[in-house]
Amino acid sequence: MKQTFLYLFIFSLVVNIFIYVNASKIIESKDADITKAHHKIDVLKDSLATQALEIEAFSLAYDVDAQREINLEANQVQALEIAIRDVLIKKNDETPTGNPYVVYHPINGEKSLITKVKVLNHRWIIADFYAGQARGSVLLKYFINDDKTFDFEVINSVLYQI
Repeated sequence: MKQTFLYLFIFSLVVNIFIYVNASKIIESKDADITKAHHKIDVLKDSLATQALEIEAFSLAYDVDAQREINLEANQVQALEIAIRDVLIKKNDETPTGNPYVVYHPINGEKSLITKVKVLNHRWIIADFYAGQARGSVLLKYFINDDKTFDFEVINSVLYQI
């Protein structure tokens, strides 16, 4: 009887050692996977930050020379961009056909509407628009008047069929 308990004890000890070693290897493997995943996340964050800077290269907010050209402080850029966007979007309701800066006639009788506006620098704006069943972009030249109003001039536009 004593030998049976001894064998059972030794068997359970061997099984426990096997389970412990196996669990340790699994934990080490998972830790290595987590470390690799964290490294990939860091690389992707750096890549995303670099791409964001490249995208913002054509933005009034990051173009100090353009800000200087129109005597604008860095803290005034966002207010200017909002003012320009608001003026352009309000023009959507100015005529029965929609925004006058969309040079294409609306399709299916729907109004031409500017939906997104991006101020590129001290002189240019790019805007997305919808004209019925078509979508497009328009490149605008803008001027800031002494009375803080804006004048816009269409440089070019492109139309995409939906």
